[in-house]
Amino acid sequence: MPEESVEKWVQLANTGGDLRSLMNEVNMHMETRTFLVGNELSAADEAVYKAIHAELLKNAADEKARLSGVHVWRWFDLIQHRCEKKGDLAMIDIDLNLSMEQMKIAAVSSKKSSSSAPGGGLSEEERAAKAAQKKAAKEAKKAAKKDKPGPTQTPKREETLSVSRLDIRVANILKAENHPDADGLYLEQIDVGDDKPRTVCSGLRKFFTTPDLLLGPCLCVCNLKPAKMRGIVSEAMVLCATSTNGSIVELVMPPEGSTVGTRVVFEGEEGEPDAQLNPKKQIFEKIAVDFITTEQLVATWKGKPFSTPQGVCKVKSVKNGGIK
Repeated sequence: MPEESVEKWVQLANTGGDLRSLMNEVNMHMETRTFLVGNELSAADEAVYKAIHAELLKNAADEKARLSGVHVWRWFDLIQHRCEKKGDLAMIDIDLNLSMEQMKIAAVSSKKSSSSAPGGGLSEEERAAKAAQKKAAKEAKKAAKKDKPGPTQTPKREETLSVSRLDIRVANILKAENHPDADGLYLEQIDVGDDKPRTVCSGLRKFFTTPDLLLGPCLCVCNLKPAKMRGIVSEAMVLCATSTNGSIVELVMPPEGSTVGTRVVFEGEEGEPDAQLNPKKQIFEKIAVDFITTEQLVATWKGKPFSTPQGVCKVKSVKNGGIK
């Protein structure tokens, strides 16, 4: 039997405080118990019995009082018949034969008293244990939430700047001529593997003295939004490397044997290209910042070669040059 619990009730009984408060606490405490502490009569029962005897004697005939404190009356009646140290305290005649309706009223009254009292009528030890349990559960839940891995966040396509978003293909310039309305542009017909050649405008007249120099294999970006250039819609872009001083511009060439329409790939960069790049997002411009040729004349993106099944794509002579 917990000595500290017995001592607690003995102290409450001997303080000489508000007896009604003590009776209410006993009533709530005894709702599911037979004795105040443990499963047998103790000094706690004897002390509290003596402390509230006069108060119960005064209200013994008050049915309302018995209904509002049915558990303390039941307990008191048991103790007065079991306690051997009553001294000169008189036996109180207590009628515990309540009707079903009265029992319901008593249960509701007891429940209201319990819910309105601090700790719900629990002993100090029980309240402390309950509080500790609640705190431990809260901390465990918080720790579990902290340790729990969050859902994998897949970056939105618009936020991903992988070169795989570009549709770069092996192409073949079939025809090239001066643009009729622009001195710096060539007008080309280029086979990119579609059903028919695409019309492309390129600002290359300054670097290729005659259009015939463009004819043959090249690489084209095929998912740019078509743009009108001096009255003619350009449907793709030819990729060229520019020397560091800007004086030389060369076509990026696919490896020999590559098939027109073959997509250029980059190691470790998986995924299908965008159907069409949004020019407002400047996806191509942001990706192309990392296009560069190496000392070995290989076209790369972040160190990864432009590749087809036949090998890597190269330029004729431009080293460490940007590509666009």
